[in-house]
Amino acid sequence: TILGRQQGTSWCRMGEGDGWRGGSSSRQTVLATYIILVLAGVPVWWKTTEVYKAELPLDVLKQGSFQRVPPLKLHFFFSSAIMQRHSAQADMTEAWLLKNVADEVQRTCHLRVTIVLKVFNIEGEAGKHDLEKEQQLRALVNNSSELSFFILAHAKDRPVGDELVMSSSGLFGWFSLPLLHETSSLLEDHLSKISRAVVHVVAGGAGSTGSKEMGLEQQQQQRVSPPRRSLRSHAYVLDRRVRIVISLLVGHTREAAGESRRSGQGGGRGGSAGGGEAVSWDIASANQKWLLPFIRKLRHVYDISVESQVLYFASLAVAPKYSSAHGAYVLTSDSLNDFINSKEWFFDSTTEMERTFHFLFFLPPKSLAPLRISSQSGELLESSAFVIQEYGGVYIFPSSLQESSISEDQLRVPMQHLVGQLRKLLGIQIPQNVRALFDHETALPTWQLDSFQRAVTVARVQETRKTLSSLKSLIDGMSNMVIRDEIRHGVQEAVERLGSAEEAWSRADFTNASEDAAFACERAENVFFDPSILSMLYFPDDHKFAIYVPYFDPIHALLSRRSQVCHLRSLL
Repeated sequence: TILGRQQGTSWCRMGEGDGWRGGSSSRQTVLATYIILVLAGVPVWWKTTEVYKAELPLDVLKQGSFQRVPPLKLHFFFSSAIMQRHSAQADMTEAWLLKNVADEVQRTCHLRVTIVLKVFNIEGEAGKHDLEKEQQLRALVNNSSELSFFILAHAKDRPVGDELVMSSSGLFGWFSLPLLHETSSLLEDHLSKISRAVVHVVAGGAGSTGSKEMGLEQQQQQRVSPPRRSLRSHAYVLDRRVRIVISLLVGHTREAAGESRRSGQGGGRGGSAGGGEAVSWDIASANQKWLLPFIRKLRHVYDISVESQVLYFASLAVAPKYSSAHGAYVLTSDSLNDFINSKEWFFDSTTEMERTFHFLFFLPPKSLAPLRISSQSGELLESSAFVIQEYGGVYIFPSSLQESSISEDQLRVPMQHLVGQLRKLLGIQIPQNVRALFDHETALPTWQLDSFQRAVTVARVQETRKTLSSLKSLIDGMSNMVIRDEIRHGVQEAVERLGSAEEAWSRADFTNASEDAAFACERAENVFFDPSILSMLYFPDDHKFAIYVPYFDPIHALLSRRSQVCHLRSLL
């Protein structure tokens, strides 16, 4: 026993003799096994847990946007009568315009502006009326592709307007300045307002109060729309694809709708207009005449599609009240927030990368006709149309139809309101202190189309850079995020389109710049919200420890077993 205990003690204490050789052999076996497991397991573990990160070509973000800005020439034609009255200030006028117009436009629009100042003499100061002025001034600019602004002396028998009047079909506009007294200052009294109006026209009118043609929409400030998943918060719609859905809602009271359904008359999208015949409308001709000309002008900015449908048994969520004073059923303007009956009016949804606007033409039933909208003070509004911000617009027919069909002529007023509402939703606005002579065929003057296209292009380029920068920050902040090759291809395509847009912009090719910027913005947005980026292939380090510790515990137990055995034997 003593010998065995001595041998055991000698073996545990690694003494000399057979015990030592046996312990050394056992230890070498354990160490060899551990080394083999480590050498074989670490590469396998490293390979199986490696996070694949495709290299993203984001070096373009190190450079600023719009490194090269194109030139933009602005012509200012001052009436000889104006300059004679203010001859002492003629030399300072060009310097004032360069400081207050050129610098501001270059800062906000990324355009290098040059000012061309001329003095002209025209008989009768270009007539007294807007149409006469427009015709005579168009002959002076001779269909020029550069913006021109005329400063005229206004006729004494007509009131002067403190605003810039822009042509309906040309790239020019005019101010009419009063000549009241010899001591009036051209710089102090007039050039400041001229500079502000010109900057707003060139910049696209962002942030202005909207068109003066839309008095009703201004009176009925619109309601909160459903939230939309996006990184954007802009005055313009930056989505490349825009979908317009025009819906004719054939109204019923709840009692009439329930009775029609119980009797089996109609339902869903095919039913009766007034409990009898179905309603038909000539929407195809109306679109061709009033909406499509406007859409064609925006073809280089948006890819717009148009759909139409008829929905029956459309009952209002808020019942209008009959007003004996007005002899009509009335909806107050503060109740328009609940006009859309979301529980019963089922409109289709769309993808996140396609902006959809719903335009609703509500045809009231005979029991609620005529139907009008009143202000909060109780006065009837001139028109029954209003905008729902980021959602669409509504037009309420004032009375029910005597016939079961709506002709193209009856759709003229609703379609004109629709175009005006679409302008506002897209961000096409008339700046403050500017009055536009509209092109009634397209509702979009040439000067406004050009400035809007430039403004949207700049916004899309900046949004693309912002989205790619956010993507880079997200990836850098999560080291274990998997970046697949599909993401790299998407980023590369967005970067290439972004470079093409900025290159086209530097050549003043604003059409191609607009198209490339639209694709770049869309592709960058798609990549940022790709589901694979936010997959469950990455997780916190605490989870890793919880997973890997059970694999290393057996090895740790094997190595610690010898010391525990020796300790127990020493106690015997």
